[in-house]
Amino acid sequence: MAACETDGVYSLNTTGRFHYTKSNSGLPTNELTAIKADADKVVFGVKESLYGYERYNMFLSIYDGTWMTYNSSNSNLPSESVRELEFDLGYRDIQDGTIWIGHKDGLSKLEEGMFNNYYNSGTINSNDVYSIVAATNGDMWFGGYTSMDKFNGSWSGFSSKDSFVPNGWYQKTLLVDSTGRLWRALMVMEY
Repeated sequence: MAACETDGVYSLNTTGRFHYTKSNSGLPTNELTAIKADADKVVFGVKESLYGYERYNMFLSIYDGTWMTYNSSNSNLPSESVRELEFDLGYRDIQDGTIWIGHKDGLSKLEEGMFNNYYNSGTINSNDVYSIVAATNGDMWFGGYTSMDKFNGSWSGFSSKDSFVPNGWYQKTLLVDSTGRLWRALMVMEY
């Protein structure tokens, strides 16, 4: 499956190639920002550009045989662009369908149809969450602007000083390898 920023999503399987857009699916727009799938569903980060610099309406669309879309009108999902999606492997050693959403306003967790939102006012270190990875031991890692956070039933935060990230850099991609080692790809913020 491949998501295109302005052309919907393409799916390829043994029966052929399919192109899903706003006009032939439950996607609210054709502007996709993230995609993640498990055995039961596909989750899409979707945005709708508004007038003005970097202004968007944010949507989270889920396809599990039927379409469901969450936005700021029908949920408490913040109104900014989705940057990253990840399924929670569960610190209880089960994948329970919980979905973590990284965005410009922090971090959200969709669990049993309800959103919990986390901001840098006491829970996480950065409202700019760019990357999320689930480790096989159940730890969830979140990369933000010059900081990182870990959740394993409780929160641990790492500032730029603690996480060896130079000021002005953000965690573009996180990966946990088969030995449990955390890898980070950093990118400089340009203004």
